[in-house]
Amino acid sequence: MPRISLLCLLFLLPSLAFSKRYTVLGDRVELPYDKSTTQSYVLEGEELQSSGTINQALSKVPGLFISQSGAYGGNTTYFMRGLGRGQVKVLIDGIEINDPTDIDRSVQLQHFAVSNIERIEVLKGASGALYGADSSGGVILITTKKDLTSTLSASYGSHETWGGGFYTSAKQGDWRIRASGDLVSSEGISAYNSARVSGNAEKDFYKRSLLNLGLANPSVGLNFNVKSVNAKADIDSSLSGDIVNGDLSRYDHMIYSIGHEAPLRDGLWLVKTDIAYSTIERDVQTNHFEGETLQAKIEAKLLYSENQALVVYSDYTADEMQASSEFSDKNQESFGLGLTHHHSHKTFFFDQSLRIDKAQAYASKLSGRLGLGKNIDQNQTVKLQIATGFKAPTLYQRFSSYGGDQDLRATKSLSTQLSYSRNVEGLISEATVFNNDVRNAIDYDLTTSSYKNIGKTNTYGIEISNTWTIEKIKLLTNYTWQRARNELNGADLARQPRWFGTFGIGYEVAQDLSLDFSHEAVSKRDDSGKLPYYDTYNLQANWSHNKALFNLSLKNIFDREYESVRYYAPAGRTITLAASWSL
Repeated sequence: MPRISLLCLLFLLPSLAFSKRYTVLGDRVELPYDKSTTQSYVLEGEELQSSGTINQALSKVPGLFISQSGAYGGNTTYFMRGLGRGQVKVLIDGIEINDPTDIDRSVQLQHFAVSNIERIEVLKGASGALYGADSSGGVILITTKKDLTSTLSASYGSHETWGGGFYTSAKQGDWRIRASGDLVSSEGISAYNSARVSGNAEKDFYKRSLLNLGLANPSVGLNFNVKSVNAKADIDSSLSGDIVNGDLSRYDHMIYSIGHEAPLRDGLWLVKTDIAYSTIERDVQTNHFEGETLQAKIEAKLLYSENQALVVYSDYTADEMQASSEFSDKNQESFGLGLTHHHSHKTFFFDQSLRIDKAQAYASKLSGRLGLGKNIDQNQTVKLQIATGFKAPTLYQRFSSYGGDQDLRATKSLSTQLSYSRNVEGLISEATVFNNDVRNAIDYDLTTSSYKNIGKTNTYGIEISNTWTIEKIKLLTNYTWQRARNELNGADLARQPRWFGTFGIGYEVAQDLSLDFSHEAVSKRDDSGKLPYYDTYNLQANWSHNKALFNLSLKNIFDREYESVRYYAPAGRTITLAASWSL
């Protein structure tokens, strides 16, 4: 029986896709979006803060599919145009936060909060020439708040879930100090799908606390930052089902950083340096992992005309890890050196990037990026970009007693993307076709019980979405169709939907009251067998009064039952009331 979805309205709107006009930071040169060959998406302002969680915010990004094992605190995978775990690099204020103790050196953003975030920029496509290893799928750049304001926030919702947070800042002479914190506690539900359990399933709790401290002196370009993330949750196993005892998961992440930025020669050069040290301790049931990362970066930016810029950058990273039951004190270092050049001439713009990386885990790797764009007129732009990237073998894949191999080769990727954007009054649009080829993908070989370079994958597709503003009404659609497959056997890649998308409509009831409705849908996908199509309907109301903002959110209105990951269930229908106050 055919399904009727609100997503069909996508094809009734007189546009191709959703785009924005903003400044792109991920090119290492600040550029207007219509002068950058990068295909990116930016979340900021109300669109970001009303999302509730980082995962909910990122779910709005075309081409980015998120799967999570359990509703609260479960492991999360970010699939960027078919490239999955460990192939999307995440940086907060320029500091990488990927986990060196993870099998794929992935990142668990579900433990971070949106309350102290100013901006999220998502770069799509291979980014090895700009950001080195582990950015084959793309990069997520997060910028935290640094303004001189103070806010308080609180929330309460389904499953006895409550939260609270604060952000404050002060100025004394040339020095600025800021602090923010965030707490979440939930009684939760069973991470394992309770419909598969005979009898009553155990509720799996989740608790998280964050603290951020910053000290800066803009007059001399100095800044110091400390970030702390602590999370605990009960987790279940797809193999063992609903686990009652011994199912505790713990995640503790500390990040210390110092940065300096200084203009030279009357602002012609801008030199920025960063040094960061981070530690991670985590428990997964009875397994204990510890890791630490040292990062040192320098970037020199030459702005020698309004139309040309050159950036030279270098970074050093040292990872160390130990796994309680397998190995201890294993480490690997990497060093990268690159440059990127941007040039615009009349209606054309170009960029070229080149970078070389060297590490103990792989031979020298050369990554490149070539982009070309043209402003057809004041409202239309077309751009083409071809780029390469790679994913390095991780410490776990190299040294694990369960099949580690120190001779693993780096995974190589080649991405091509072509986009067209159009901006007219009330209507902003963009469409992108993309192709990703991956070679030497690392996977666990069941025949030899070891990690091997056995993968060869290809993903191609199109992203189409739209935003259309008509007086007090705003329509939003985004839709991604893709084919992600293993080229060796022709099978679809695990957990990758053939298509997914969102339709949203917002209405400004009054100057201080707005309503938003959304419908999200995901096609069938393979996960040890086919998982069925699912969709959810969501409603949100926002009301502002004086210096207070109130948000009432109803997710999964019709309480649809589905599994994003096989054996794991989402939270079902949830309702949350949140409030924030500016002081």
